[in-house]
Amino acid sequence: MITINELRKCYTLGENNTVTALDGVSFEVNDGELVFVMGKSGSGKSTLLHILGGIDRPTSGSIKYGDIDISSLSERKLARFRRDNIGFVFQDYNLVPELTAAENIKYPVLLAGKKPDRRLWEHLISTLELGDRLEHLPSQLSGGQQQRVAIARALISDPQVILCDEPTGNLDSEAAENVHNMLFRLNSDLKKTVVIVTHDPDFARKGKRTITLMDGRIT
Repeated sequence: MITINELRKCYTLGENNTVTALDGVSFEVNDGELVFVMGKSGSGKSTLLHILGGIDRPTSGSIKYGDIDISSLSERKLARFRRDNIGFVFQDYNLVPELTAAENIKYPVLLAGKKPDRRLWEHLISTLELGDRLEHLPSQLSGGQQQRVAIARALISDPQVILCDEPTGNLDSEAAENVHNMLFRLNSDLKKTVVIVTHDPDFARKGKRTITLMDGRIT
């Protein structure tokens, strides 16, 4: 279970200007649950996701994965926890342009000095329909294919939690629908905990639970 308690994030702009991006946010995400986070631009949803993933740190409050409070971990321990337990899917794919699709997918485990689990590899390539695209560079792939590579990369370390920041924001309607279905399958078939930030109400309506933010607070 992920437990977020009284989360606050403030940024200082200039000498006397403080912006509060998150203002006392509290909620829980159960193991194996899929949760959408919605809100207008500037509502704090991406800030929330980055703090959940240990990319950023809160000003105050806590984020616990089970009994582990990641907000109190050292940078080294936080990086290890993030690597082993959390997969990220971003709007802009963030693929390495010089690497093939296969190399991009394997990159996180190779960086950790490991080898991809063969059964997991085969399952991901089959499920995400990437078998005929593995030797292609990102520039040779469509947006939907690049996002599927990014999803496979997020899952190759077999993390329990997948965090998605506007995962279909750059895709056309058909490619977006395919990615939607794949994320739901990851949740239902692999029992992954999935948190998705989106501005798309039609996408969020497909889920069972949506958290809406406004001015850094849950409405």
